This record gives sequence, C-alpha cells and structure tokens, in this order.
Amino acid sequence: MLPYAAMAVAFWGSILGSGFYFARRFARAAEARSANGAHLTELTQRVLALEEALDGARRDIERLETGQEFTTRLLSSRVGSDERPI
Repeated sequence: MLPYAAMAVAFWGSILGSGFYFARRFARAAEARSANGAHLTELTQRVLALEEALDGARRDIERLETGQEFTTRLLSSRVGSDERPI
C-alpha cells in the first residue's frame, strides 16, 4: 500500500507543481506584455518629440539658406559695381 501512496503523491505533486509553474510563467508573460505596452508608448512619445525637434531644425536651416542666398546676391551685386568695399 505504501508504494501506491508514494506514487500517488509523486504523480499529484508533479501535476500540481507543473501547473503552478505554468501559471507563474503565464502571469509573468502577461506582466511583461503590459510593461512592453507602456515602454512602447514612451518610445512613441520620444520619437514624436524627435520629429518635432527635427522639423524645427529643418526650418532653421531653411532660414539660414535664405539668408545665405541673400548675402551672396548682395555681395555679388557690390562686386559688379564700381564702388570700393568699405
């Protein structure tokens, strides 16, 4: 009778132990998915901020290019005239 009881304890112990193991793995995977969602939201916000900063830099560069073109036209018109630069 003792060997049957030992086998029953071993059987049910392995069933319950593996059930607990898989339940714990499932719970941790669910936590990881929710943490990844929060992380993804944070990354999305950071990318949007980078895009806004890039657009601002692009506008500044366009203004600088316009100023450079104006300065180039101004200096080239002064070189064509007979006046001496100051």
